[in-house]
Amino acid sequence: MEGLRELTGREVVEVLRELYADQARMHAALLEAVWETVLCGEADSTRRMTDPDEWSADEVRAALGLTRPAATRLVSEAHDTCHRLPDLHEAMAAGRLDPARARVIADWVTELSVAHAQQVVAAVLPKCELGGQTCLTTGQLTEEIKTLAVALDPEWARRRYEGSLQDRKVVGSRTADGTAKLSGLNLAPERVAAAVARLDGLAKAAKRAGDKRPIDQLRADLFCGMTDGTYRGLNDDQILAALLASRPDAGNDAGNDAAERGKPAPAPAPASEPEPEPAPESSWAGVHLKVRLTTLLGLDRYPAEMAGWGTCHAELARQLVDQLGAAQWHYTFTCPDGFLVRTGLTTARPTGVRKRQASCQAVIEIVVPAGLLPKLLEANLDPSWGPVLNDLYEHLTEPKTQRLLDPGRRVPGAALRREVVAALRTCVGSGCRAPARTGDIDHRHDHAKGGQTVGANLNPVCRHDHRVKSEAGWQLRRIGDTFEWTTRLGHVYLTPVQPVLPDLPAQHPSEPEDDLPVNPDRDRLGEPWQRSTAWDETRHRRAEPEPQQPRPRPHPDDDPPPF
Repeated sequence: MEGLRELTGREVVEVLRELYADQARMHAALLEAVWETVLCGEADSTRRMTDPDEWSADEVRAALGLTRPAATRLVSEAHDTCHRLPDLHEAMAAGRLDPARARVIADWVTELSVAHAQQVVAAVLPKCELGGQTCLTTGQLTEEIKTLAVALDPEWARRRYEGSLQDRKVVGSRTADGTAKLSGLNLAPERVAAAVARLDGLAKAAKRAGDKRPIDQLRADLFCGMTDGTYRGLNDDQILAALLASRPDAGNDAGNDAAERGKPAPAPAPASEPEPEPAPESSWAGVHLKVRLTTLLGLDRYPAEMAGWGTCHAELARQLVDQLGAAQWHYTFTCPDGFLVRTGLTTARPTGVRKRQASCQAVIEIVVPAGLLPKLLEANLDPSWGPVLNDLYEHLTEPKTQRLLDPGRRVPGAALRREVVAALRTCVGSGCRAPARTGDIDHRHDHAKGGQTVGANLNPVCRHDHRVKSEAGWQLRRIGDTFEWTTRLGHVYLTPVQPVLPDLPAQHPSEPEDDLPVNPDRDRLGEPWQRSTAWDETRHRRAEPEPQQPRPRPHPDDDPPPF
């Protein structure tokens, strides 16, 4: 920086241009290395494959620590510039073309024949010279390529449209503020136009019926309701009625609107008139919320985790737990270092919360350190949660069963699968974040070769990484709390195992367990807690607590701890 400040304004611009050209040269060298990597099929040979195979991008992914989509894009870029359109690579290597313009050219000539694509490249490259006085922006370059492509091949636009339509999909992702977005990509424009018109028409009808919510909110609520199953089987009139019934002030609108117009509120309906049917509800399929028990009891405000969708704040987690009482509820006990001890199902619910219903396909997972649970029960912080705490304690002290011992089975039973997924939250592939619950349960020592179906030999992998291991020659083993992948080119990459309950900064002057009353009998039941066999492959028998002790009840005169 100091050196630049000694230069004139004219000289600084020259340095800027040269640094940008250097960046282009380095990117060209990177793409060349990527292309050579994907053509290698053996660790100790200089032979190259004619073309990359299905697993070539995975070597790049592991070597550079990329996600699979990012590695695939990089390999595709290397193919375009180093193989299909070598003039682009040559211009980048010479510092005359930057990566951004090279990508625009490669992307827009994809549907052209090689001969036509090369003609387009020859025509536009002189207009993309870095440092030149007339250098097209990426937007100008796109328009130039479109004009040339249609002139060279009148069928180009149709093929590009149909090819994109074949790649239509729906994509959901989180936003920076913790909300989410759902997008349909590469859709037929006439269907999108019809969908937008239908959403807009229903939203405007709701406004005319007196709904005071912003119309964008109404469109969004309709969009979610039509896709998550809430409005399944309803016609437009019924959807509109359900939307109006979902207003926060739906029960008071008639009186409020009448008062605003200076008219008396309408008389209440006769008692004999049937009650309106409740608004339909979503099945909540795909929702798996992991939340700390201490957060639900109000002892802290730690974030919860929605599998595949990242974290959510404590207030939203509590709201979802209240709303999803009908979901399947799991418990997860952890040892002092945050790893899994045991997991299972609980049918108990807080007082006033709905019981389990098969129509609700969501999962609520309550996580609590095993050593802390007895103290939480003793403290009786929230009486409405008493049934849940009592049931969790029963599970904590239940004797050992054979429910997880399926060594000869090809596929693990539901309880064993649940334990593996609870211990290992995501695919164990290099850099993969696919939720474990949606993947395969893989035998590290293959079942066909004598591997047992026990926690110490199982781990979750997405379907792609399962095939990388079984078909691409990659090897996987576990060493302590680390998975070790060896690629077919001989490189080793590590995937560390993360604790179920990560150690987060304290939110109070003292930790909750420091203030909770201590019962020596309770504390003796489960300490030191040991990890589940799904975590520790050196153990073949799970550690169990001592036989169940009589559960002491808090004395009614005891004061609750000061929280």
